[in-house]
Amino acid sequence: MSCFYDTGRIDFSRGHSLHLVAEVDGTVVGSANLARETHRLTRHRATWGGVVVYGHYQGRGIARALLQETLAQASSWGIELLTVGVRGGTPAEEVYHRLGFREYARLPGGFKEVRDGELLFFDDVSLYLPVPAFVITKEEELHHSDQNHA
Repeated sequence: MSCFYDTGRIDFSRGHSLHLVAEVDGTVVGSANLARETHRLTRHRATWGGVVVYGHYQGRGIARALLQETLAQASSWGIELLTVGVRGGTPAEEVYHRLGFREYARLPGGFKEVRDGELLFFDDVSLYLPVPAFVITKEEELHHSDQNHA
């Protein structure tokens, strides 16, 4: 299995977005997007979205491989936090938790969908994951704070 950047969709010059594709034996089996926030107060964050792993390739580490490639790129852009939104109570929410994402907000009934004539409601769940190169321990944070106040 290999992951690569879909160069047709990359905005490397500005470091704003990236489309990753996972392949097995020449067949595309998954993809994901990384989009950096552009506002000056949130440029340290990026959204990981459009994560899809196809059919029987699910459960084989494809999402984890896509995440590892995403984290490497995010780190090189100076990204500190990845965020993702997901419908609550779905298998996707479980996958994100297994990948290490943590919940920071939940809007009950935030998604509404009609499926087979039935109206369904799902929570809108917001998750985040610190980018490893930028994980700051509480001790480092306090030390940095002490230096700024000295």
